[in-house]
Amino acid sequence: MTLEGAADTCDNDGRRHCAASMNPEALQVRPMVFRIHDPRPLAKGLDRRVFLLFLFALCLLAAAPVQAGPTEADERVDAFLDETALLFGASEADIVKKLGEPRERQAVPFTSPHDDAPYEIITLSYDGLLLSLYSMDSGQRQFFHQIRVTGGPACFARNICLGTPHERLTTALGQPEEVEDNIWRYSDMSGYNELAFTLDANGAIDSMTWTAEAD
Repeated sequence: MTLEGAADTCDNDGRRHCAASMNPEALQVRPMVFRIHDPRPLAKGLDRRVFLLFLFALCLLAAAPVQAGPTEADERVDAFLDETALLFGASEADIVKKLGEPRERQAVPFTSPHDDAPYEIITLSYDGLLLSLYSMDSGQRQFFHQIRVTGGPACFARNICLGTPHERLTTALGQPEEVEDNIWRYSDMSGYNELAFTLDANGAIDSMTWTAEAD
């Protein structure tokens, strides 16, 4: 605010004094103008940036590898392996109880890059049947490394035996994941367990092997 029209007067004694004329017409008040910015453009800019960030996040999610769950084939193989393991037992003692003393027994040291504890691979040999187990903690923990059937009456789960036609194998396990010459292969979701069935000229099972590789 400013004052215009102010006048200076001096008295007869030469003493100077100032007096402002208070004439209302001479007093002009200039209004103060406050500029308020419209927030809408700023809000629109923020909304646009948030939207772009959202789109970027969606692109990252779309590019990330999707961890698929187990398929029906995976579950079928897993169940088949579990049922086969139950047929023979969960340990060396169980196997010997079911099948009797083996014709030959071997124990070979085994080391894993992921475990400092000493392992053994125990192999039990029967006529037409070989069973290998990983053995840890002095035999307190054991699980199958391999079951191989090349002769005799031994069967896998669901009555899959030597001489079983491949049509029944397909009914039990579905179509093989891989066919190499006359060998049909299946594996579980982890990829550490593989089933291999060799077929003869008539399409019947000639030999069969379950191999489990330690991580």
